[in-house]
Amino acid sequence: RIPYLDSHQATQLNAKLFDNIAKIEKGIGTEFLILIANVFSIFGCSIVSVIVNWKLTMIMLCLIPLVIGSSFAFSKLTDNETVYELKSYAEAGQIVQEAFSSLRTVISFNGAKFEQKRYDKELGPTSWGGIRQGALFGLSEARGAAALVFRLIDEGKDESINEEEVWEDNTEFICNINSDIEFHNFNFHYPSRKDAPVLRNLSVIAHAGQTTALVGSRGCGKSTCISLFLRYYEPSSGEITIDGKPITDYNVQHLRENIGVVSQEPVLLGMTVYENIRFSKSNATQDEIEEAAREANAHNFIMQLPDKYETLGGERGVQLSGGEKQCIALARALIVQEALDRACQGRTTIVIAHRLTTIRNANQIYVFDKGNLVE
Repeated sequence: RIPYLDSHQATQLNAKLFDNIAKIEKGIGTEFLILIANVFSIFGCSIVSVIVNWKLTMIMLCLIPLVIGSSFAFSKLTDNETVYELKSYAEAGQIVQEAFSSLRTVISFNGAKFEQKRYDKELGPTSWGGIRQGALFGLSEARGAAALVFRLIDEGKDESINEEEVWEDNTEFICNINSDIEFHNFNFHYPSRKDAPVLRNLSVIAHAGQTTALVGSRGCGKSTCISLFLRYYEPSSGEITIDGKPITDYNVQHLRENIGVVSQEPVLLGMTVYENIRFSKSNATQDEIEEAAREANAHNFIMQLPDKYETLGGERGVQLSGGEKQCIALARALIVQEALDRACQGRTTIVIAHRLTTIRNANQIYVFDKGNLVE
C-alpha cells in the first residue's frame, strides 16, 4: 500500500526483490545439472563398493565419460536459454522499477493489472524453461529467499484495512461522479510521520459540475486531499462522501475509473504514445484515443512525431518536451471518462495551486495553511 511505500525507497524495494529472486532462480535452476552428475557418480561408486570386480571396474570407467558427456550436453542445451532468461529478467526488472517510481500514476489509473501483464509478458516465455531446469538441489536457499520476498510483500500491508473488502465486487459501483464531494471534519497524518498532522479538522465541499480550487504553500495539505479522495490512504478521523455516501462504500476500482488525474509534472511510462494514453482504459479504441488527444490539444504534435502514435516516449517520457508530456497526460485523464463529448462540460474539477492568480475562474477557492482551512 501507498503508506508503506512512502517510507521505503523504490530502489531498495527493487534490490530486495530481485536479489532474493535471483537466489530462488539459482536454487531451482542450473544446479539441477550438478544434481544429475552427483547421482550418476554415487550410483557408479555404489556398484563398485558392493561388488569389487574388475568387470565392474570397467563398467564404472565406462560410466565416467557418460556422466561427463551428459553434463556437457545439458550445459550446452541450457546456455542459450540462460542468456535469454537473463535478458528477460533485466527487462522485467526495468518494468518493476518504472512501476515503483511512477506508482501514484499507475494506481490512480487502475494500471496495476496492465503493469502486471507487461511484467508477465517478459517473464512468460522463460517460465517453462526455469521449470525444466528446476531441481531439489539448493532448495533450502531458495526457500529462505522466498520467505524474505513474501515477508517484504506482507510488510506493505495495512493491518487496519481489509484488502479484500476494499476491492471486493459486491461493494457499490459508481457510474459517474455527478454529486457534491464533501470532506467532513478530516484529520490525517502520514504513517511515517505520526507526530506531524497534515490535515486538522478539515471540512471542504466540491460542488458538482463546478471548479473548486485548493490554494496554499507547499506542504499545507492540498495534494493530500486528492490522495485521500483516491483512497491512497485512510484518514485518521472523518470521512469523504459523494452524494452523502462515504467513499468507503464504493468499489475502489470504479471510483478511480471516474477520476482523471493530471499532475503538475506528468509521469509517462516507457511505452508508445498510444499505450500511454490507453493506459487508463485498456479497451479504448483508436478513435477514442485520437478524440482524447484532440480534446487535450495533443493530436497535431503527435502526428508530427516520427512514428506518430507509435512513437516511443522513452523512460518517463524523456523524449518529449514538458508541454507535450502534459498534453499526453491530459489525454490519458480524459479517456477515463466514458463520454468524451462531455469531458469538458459539467465536470467536477478540483484544482491545486500555489498562487491565487492561477485559479481566478474557479467557482470557489479554499485557502490552506499548515493543514488548516483559513479561508
